[in-house]
Amino acid sequence: KRINGTLKIYYAGLDLRKDLKFALLRSVQLFAMIITLSGLYIGIRDNNVMLELNALIIGAGIFYAANTVIKNSN
Repeated sequence: KRINGTLKIYYAGLDLRKDLKFALLRSVQLFAMIITLSGLYIGIRDNNVMLELNALIIGAGIFYAANTVIKNSN
């Protein structure tokens, strides 16, 4: 089946949109890991257990949410 040029560009745009969404969600996961690690580092340095727990909960929540969106989009 032959596809005209406009339809090819539309399909290429859908692939690009999917790739950009994947890259954005992976960046969000990286940001969540940075939140977790920096919170643990500062919490240990300052002997602040609440800061460690907050960083762990927030970072893990963001990471899990981004991972769920990535798995559901496939």
